[in-house]
Amino acid sequence: RKVPIYSLPDLAKLCEDLDQPPPPGLDRLLPLLEDFDGIRSAKLPKGFVGELRPYQQRGVDWLTFCREAGLGCVLADDMGLGKTIQALAAVHGKTLVVCPKSVLFNWYAETQKFRPDLKIAMYAGTRRTLDTSADIVLTSYPILRNDIDDLVETTWDTIILDESQT
Repeated sequence: RKVPIYSLPDLAKLCEDLDQPPPPGLDRLLPLLEDFDGIRSAKLPKGFVGELRPYQQRGVDWLTFCREAGLGCVLADDMGLGKTIQALAAVHGKTLVVCPKSVLFNWYAETQKFRPDLKIAMYAGTRRTLDTSADIVLTSYPILRNDIDDLVETTWDTIILDESQT
């Protein structure tokens, strides 16, 4: 059975108490559990164009830290403080962005502006096709619901849920 990564430290303690070997996957978390001295500053990808404010860099640090630990995470702050830019600075691998239809074109424009090195594809409209060669695929929540069987066929390195309360 599969155990969520965030449960591995507790499972490791139980294994230790029962004189059993530690659970597989614990080695990924050991740097976080032993001598952890804080989240390191993340290097921005070579293709990133722009400058981040200090609080935005901390957001990228957080996203990168969570990705490297194999953890999901939430980046939440006030509207208009640059969460899209922070997410684009931390994107790694094949990425699916799910957002309200009203901000699909904003994601497209922001990706072109800040990450021109990435190939972007829209998965929208009535004649939509999934471009599996794209680095970032943008879609909306209604399309995700309608086409979930098609979208799960692709292995995504990152999935960003913008306005995830939707």
